[in-house]
Amino acid sequence: MWPIWSQGPSIASDLSREFLLTDGRGGYYLHSLCTQPTRKYHGRVFSWEPPLGRLLDWIQPLETLVVGAHRCRLYRIESSPGRLEGELGCLQRAGTEGLLPFWDYLAAGAWLGRSLAMDRSGRLVYSYQLQTDCPVRLELEALITRRDPHQVLASPPQLVSSGAGEDLTVLGVGLGLHWTLPPGVYLRPPVRPARPQLLYLRREAERGEPSRDLVGRLDLGSAEFPAGQHRFFLTVGAAEADPALPEELVEAEVARRRSLLQRAAPLAPCRDDSWAHLVLMADNFLARRGGEQHTILAGFPWFADWGRDAMLALPGLLLETGRAALARSVLSSYATHLRNGLLPNHFLDDGSGASYHSADAALWMVQAVWACWEADRDRPWLEEMLPTLSAAMDRHAAGTDYGIAADPADGLLRAGATGWQLTWMDVKVADWVVTPRRGKPVEICGLWISALRALGRMQGVLGQPQHLAELADLAAHSFARFWNPERRYLFDVLPGSEPGVPDGRVRPNAIVALSLPGVPLDRSLRAACLYTAARELLTPLGLRTLSPLDSGYQAHYQGPRVRRDLAYHQGTVWPWLIGPLVSLALDLGEVSLARNALTGLEAHLGDAGVGGVSEVGSAADLRPDGCPFQAWSVAELLRAKNRLGRFDAARAVRLE
Repeated sequence: MWPIWSQGPSIASDLSREFLLTDGRGGYYLHSLCTQPTRKYHGRVFSWEPPLGRLLDWIQPLETLVVGAHRCRLYRIESSPGRLEGELGCLQRAGTEGLLPFWDYLAAGAWLGRSLAMDRSGRLVYSYQLQTDCPVRLELEALITRRDPHQVLASPPQLVSSGAGEDLTVLGVGLGLHWTLPPGVYLRPPVRPARPQLLYLRREAERGEPSRDLVGRLDLGSAEFPAGQHRFFLTVGAAEADPALPEELVEAEVARRRSLLQRAAPLAPCRDDSWAHLVLMADNFLARRGGEQHTILAGFPWFADWGRDAMLALPGLLLETGRAALARSVLSSYATHLRNGLLPNHFLDDGSGASYHSADAALWMVQAVWACWEADRDRPWLEEMLPTLSAAMDRHAAGTDYGIAADPADGLLRAGATGWQLTWMDVKVADWVVTPRRGKPVEICGLWISALRALGRMQGVLGQPQHLAELADLAAHSFARFWNPERRYLFDVLPGSEPGVPDGRVRPNAIVALSLPGVPLDRSLRAACLYTAARELLTPLGLRTLSPLDSGYQAHYQGPRVRRDLAYHQGTVWPWLIGPLVSLALDLGEVSLARNALTGLEAHLGDAGVGGVSEVGSAADLRPDGCPFQAWSVAELLRAKNRLGRFDAARAVRLE
């Protein structure tokens, strides 16, 4: 199974579809398939302190194919709103093959194909194929910069090139460009000096972010090709020369991707294009921290590694793709960062440390460790991990930072501290926590019970005392307090150490809690919650974060950051939540509901980030937004798809 996705000439005006290449070290290349840069993140980003310390240097080539009197510019850039350079009327199609992007052009009878790959060192290889019945000339320029990918520049970088012929170094940027041309074809030297180029970044303007960027435009020369068929390459990377042939770099990357599919195949009951896209995309989120440790990046282009995201996404990204050893490595790495029983909420972008305000990251870690044990039964590793997990759970039980502690009266976990957002609904606008959820959030308590049960099972495997079993029993008995008969759903938050009333808003957190193993609730009540969520929260792109029947519901996720933050968890749709919903539906035998819930998301794989799943969608029109490539969205769709396939396969066996 080698997945291909493509679109015809209309993609030339389609700004919505993007592709992603990564190097496994935190670096990436992100761009639009129509070749127009619309984000400040479009370009090659390399990490000098993996997976952070990121810098953007190379944006894109600007190729012009000259056939007789015809000049076809194989790119498009926007210098101010509506002011475009380049025409793509010669673009036949664009797409991805094995998630590697390609473009086909037809210009005055000459056909040119371009494809792109990134290797594990971060080098980009542009592969060109040209077929022409008359001589043609290819003129090449490039957009180059050197900046933080989160920023734009008010003045362009000073570009000075050195070298001649097929090898060029851009001084001050540390960028090396190398042509590999056919025999008898030579590169003519540049005719124009470097100059500034203003870019208007349309997607940034839509998001209320700085949208004008000054970059450098560098002439790279031109080459004359006689009639016939030609193959040639442009390699972009570090200034140091590399002896590897570009064909070998591309072939190695293709072989690596095929091996990912082969490794994942035995675990997948249904191996179709959407499965293959998800498996290949899952690999993009795995990166190294420092030299030896492995981590999971939360999303591209702007997220680093977040503890909650990594732990929640790990089963889908790694266990469902046959990479249990890497999963163990990620978990062992994160275990070294536990502090007072808490896992980092996220690592700081500048590499200076981590923030720990998360009530659930360590609980998701316990779930992930148990899932790893079930995947390959590595007893020595479990013996290594269990003392750390046990100590972390003891800290939660006794009390740790941010008011996180087990209530001795009912065993449920309470959490809350002024000015901090501790659950996954974690938006904060200035000093205002939009969805504070202080007290006993339903999914935190569900995770707590499930993690206590998982810890007990691990202790049982190793013949150790299950010292928190009584606390687990007490919390499990108390969980029924979340039932809200008026809404036939679970309360979202129960009061904690402070007086208050239960929060009866219908949010997806109840579904997250009920999808976890070991969380007790009568079957009829679980079914009632599922049906309520299906009616009020389920959309073709995932689950709303708040029922549209609620007075606080926000249907539109758009505009400046403050407006988006206000809607982030007040109705905005989150694709990752489809995983818990499908799990609960299958637990209750609601197979049709589970199958129908996945249809829209599988079709979404070609909507925004090709082969990926978006972070969020606007509830009003289901327009994908946020990160176009989000780790837990990809992970939960793949996990749900595989689980549904296994459910169908098991049922077919029973019927035979």
